Amino acid sequence: MKRINPIILLYFSVMSIYFGFKETPFEFSQIVDGGLIIVLCFIFLIWMFHQKYNLKTLFFITILFFLTLITMYTTRNPAFLFSVMSAIIISKSNYKDIMKIIFYERLIINLFINSCSILGLIQNEMLIAKSGEKIVCYSLGYNHSNRLACIAGMLILMYVCIKESNLKIRNILSIIGIVVLVSYITNTRTFMVIMVCMLILLLLEQNRKLGELMKKVISLLAKWVMLLCMLIAIGIPYIMANYSYVLGSWSNILNSMTSERFLHASRVISMYPIKLQILIYC
Repeated sequence: MKRINPIILLYFSVMSIYFGFKETPFEFSQIVDGGLIIVLCFIFLIWMFHQKYNLKTLFFITILFFLTLITMYTTRNPAFLFSVMSAIIISKSNYKDIMKIIFYERLIINLFINSCSILGLIQNEMLIAKSGEKIVCYSLGYNHSNRLACIAGMLILMYVCIKESNLKIRNILSIIGIVVLVSYITNTRTFMVIMVCMLILLLLEQNRKLGELMKKVISLLAKWVMLLCMLIAIGIPYIMANYSYVLGSWSNILNSMTSERFLHASRVISMYPIKLQILIYC
């Protein structure tokens, strides 16, 4: 890893601290969270003042931040603001170097939380509902086993992004081992589905012809995947809430596959109208 801009290093280090302890007994108070948000914004502004932009780009960034502030005010959630600031920094930097910073920092924080749990300093196992049954899962320090699976999945995906074409069969086998272990202790279906899809793509990439074809398909899909996700996340609950007869029995199938998440979303849509701010946030 080349020597990285210390401002960028500081920015992503503070962000790792902000997100790393979420949904754990070490989670910061609202006052500390607010302070970290201000610090992140201040670091970002310092970085911006050291960049060179033309008027067209500055105008676009201004409009983007205007929409971001509206979204942040409406949702009371700074996640979109962080996404925009981080995307701007990454667009002017070497994304691999930044990926390595986040990966190692989040890995250290995760191992610290896991170690505290294993030593009995914070919670370890929990009883959760899965498909109508109560089962024991292990969260290794997080408030929910799904959060542990989410962090593990994020670290695995970041590792794959860092290695890219240098990923060998032994690396894939190691990933398979970690996926099996995390799936066993968390009982998280979403994690398993995402990881299985990723592993299939990684194995296909080992074949040169299939790998080239796969890259072209993914490059094409990448342009539309966020729009597709937004349409699914809003469209299906909206249909369930207003035109349930359209889906018929598929409604029950979708709900059983997603632990009734679409049903919960449709109830929210029934109570609150869909506004521009919601579409911007999604």
